[in-house]
Amino acid sequence: MQYINGHRSQKVANLNSVNSIKVMCNIAQGSFNNHMSSHSIYEFSPSENIGSKLIQTLTNLIYHRLNKTNIDLITIQLVDQDHNPINNLIVKLIIDLNIKR
Repeated sequence: MQYINGHRSQKVANLNSVNSIKVMCNIAQGSFNNHMSSHSIYEFSPSENIGSKLIQTLTNLIYHRLNKTNIDLITIQLVDQDHNPINNLIVKLIIDLNIKR
């Protein structure tokens, strides 16, 4: 194959680097990732294009144990499959947490 005025990279292009999105919550416990304890409460693979609006609705709720008895701070973070934080820029993030005794 001949390329005119171009370059062929030896690396495969990763156009969509986010294969899965994990929702992490600092007060949740009971999840595991590769046999290690995790704070993950939900994980999904985005089916939309990069930059598109993502809407996820759970049909079967999963309740995780809490690692606190008094909640003074809840931190929610989106990470990719490599646990790198996902920068949602200025896009509003809405997550409903259902906490019960």
